[in-house]
Amino acid sequence: MAEFDFNFCENSRVIETLAPEETVIRDFNGWDYTPNPILPYRRRFKVTLEGLRWYTRANGSIDTGHNPDYNAYRLEDFYARHRRHKPFNLAHPWLGFLEVRFDGPVNVPKAIPNSGGLIESVEVTMIHHNPRY
Repeated sequence: MAEFDFNFCENSRVIETLAPEETVIRDFNGWDYTPNPILPYRRRFKVTLEGLRWYTRANGSIDTGHNPDYNAYRLEDFYARHRRHKPFNLAHPWLGFLEVRFDGPVNVPKAIPNSGGLIESVEVTMIHHNPRY
């Protein structure tokens, strides 16, 4: 059961459902065919986060508490605590709350020069952890 919600950039994030990768087999005559899948389809998502920024204090240290929904440090910390094995909740626009986990590593980039800590958009891939077929 997921303990935490992924609540970053809720007003500016975009969630896409990724098409499944189909297995293609080539027979001895050179013909390609796709067999019926053995396992049910498991949804994967690409979540694009816009507006994240690194917040710093006057002394130059990272401010971990300012604007938590758009704080780049908090995203990095969230990934460090969950990595690819620990599930969490994602509010999908039309599927509702889903229990997901990271499908790949999350790399939070450095700030754009002279931007006040703003970073470029971050793409995160997730996989449906418990689809209940």
